[in-house]
Amino acid sequence: MGKTLTIFDLDNTLIKGDSSTLWSRFMVREGWVNDPDYLAREARLMDDYDR
Repeated sequence: MGKTLTIFDLDNTLIKGDSSTLWSRFMVREGWVNDPDYLAREARLMDDYDR
């Protein structure tokens, strides 16, 4: 089996945008998360993280 590399970029170093936020939006868009408040809570978490 080949090797796997998983990268999370939380400070915009490798990809434009926060990978956590982009992943959260992807999960909502794909229907994996259906909580209507999920993205708002994720945004608050990211605001707290930035402080």
